Amino acid sequence: LTTIDGDALATYSASIPTGANGTVIAISLIDGALYFASQEVTIAGDETIELEVLPGSLQSLQNLLSTLD
Repeated sequence: LTTIDGDALATYSASIPTGANGTVIAISLIDGALYFASQEVTIAGDETIELEVLPGSLQSLQNLLSTLD
């Protein structure tokens, strides 16, 4: 449901319903090191969601992922 748009991902129009609640998670490996970020969102329409990934441990990422429904 996404396409690459420069250094970001873009969703297809109306692929996520307006009013949907969720958590956006970004995960990256930079020079072999784990970076990630998360943000709670409610989809309002044509918004941009930006996350700043920060260094983190695998255990911290697993803890974050275990809290999701």
